[in-house]
Amino acid sequence: MTIVRTLELAQTQPLQQVNLDGIKQAIFTLLGVLLMIVLGVRAFWSYMEDKPGRMMAQILGAMACGVFIFFPDTAENILKGVIQSVFGGTT
Repeated sequence: MTIVRTLELAQTQPLQQVNLDGIKQAIFTLLGVLLMIVLGVRAFWSYMEDKPGRMMAQILGAMACGVFIFFPDTAENILKGVIQSVFGGTT
């Protein structure tokens, strides 16, 4: 009798989908922050080796990464504006 009841409950209740958007966003944020840390350390070493061009490139890369992590809507609008100004039309 309990087997029949369990099967009836399993058939009547819909399956719930697991929402992993929060976990995905947290992992991407963590990876982005780690990338910014790595670029910051590399920029520091470039400063110590007296290579200002390489240092500025890594600082700018870390800043671009930060914009995409902390302000994704703004970054998307900036990219759309650049693409629209280069290629024309609407995006």
